[in-house]
Amino acid sequence: MNSNFFSKFFKNDPIEKLWTLLSSIKFLKNENILNPKNKVGVMCWEKNDQIKVFCDKKLKNILNDGVEDSKTTFNLIDESGEVVWIILEDRDFNELVASAFTTVNALSQEINNESVMGLIFPVVIENTDNSNYLDHNQRHYLIFNENPPGYYPLVYQNEDRQPIAEIELFDLIKNSGIEFNKDQRKWFSVDNIPI
Repeated sequence: MNSNFFSKFFKNDPIEKLWTLLSSIKFLKNENILNPKNKVGVMCWEKNDQIKVFCDKKLKNILNDGVEDSKTTFNLIDESGEVVWIILEDRDFNELVASAFTTVNALSQEINNESVMGLIFPVVIENTDNSNYLDHNQRHYLIFNENPPGYYPLVYQNEDRQPIAEIELFDLIKNSGIEFNKDQRKWFSVDNIPI
C-alpha cells in the first residue's frame, strides 16, 4: 500500500468526499451475504513513536469528543519495523465507521497526512451456498484504498491470498451501494493483518 494513503483527500479533495466514500461500507449491513465484524484496523506508518504517543495521550479524548458515552475502544499493536495498527472496536457499526473516520482525520492533523496506510474491515460470509471459491475457513476483508478511492476485497486462506475468491466476493456485493475500487491492479496485499 502507499505510504501517503489519505494524503490526496487532505491536499486536494474535500474531507466530505472522504466521509462519503468511507461511510459507504454501512450499506453492507443491509446485505444478507456478509456482515462486517465490529472492528477495524487502521494501519499506520510509525516514526519516532508518534502514533504511540498520539494514542496514549489524545485518541481516547478525540473519540469521545462530541459523542456522549461513546463505546468505541482501541488497542495498539506494534509490528516490528515501521508499521503500527490501531484496532478500533464498537458494537454499533455506524459508530465504528465514524470513529475510523475521526481517527484518520485526527492523525492527519496531529501527525501528518501520510501517517495512515489503510483501513481494513474484517467481514464474515453469512452464506456460501452459491459460492464456488468462498468458504468459512478463509479470512475476508474489505480494504479502503485511495488509488482509486474505494473499497476492494482481500481474502486469505492460512497465509495464502485467494484472488479468485476476491473476485467472487466483489461480484457478490458490487451492487450493494459500497464505493468500490474496481481496478484489480490496485487490490494490494496486506501482510500480517492482526484482526
